[in-house]
Amino acid sequence: MTLSERLRTLYQRLEHIPLSALLLALRVGVGTRLATLPLFGMLLVIQTFVYPNAWSDHLFWAGSLAIILSRGPGVFSLDHRIARRMWGNPPR
Repeated sequence: MTLSERLRTLYQRLEHIPLSALLLALRVGVGTRLATLPLFGMLLVIQTFVYPNAWSDHLFWAGSLAIILSRGPGVFSLDHRIARRMWGNPPR
């Protein structure tokens, strides 16, 4: 399988996930950590094949996504409220 065929397959898998749904999930805080993973994938594809010289912008976005992935969405999210209701205190 050539690189272009692999990219086409990757795009066909990712195109079924609407970007607006992922961004809304990040904004509202439902499944935030899970929503960062496809955005990381999209970021890597854009960095590698579309704008390879824009590494400083992509480094900023990757860092922001890494913070969200490691720390979670925060106290103003639905994830936080759900975790508090289920476990008493949200997991850290």
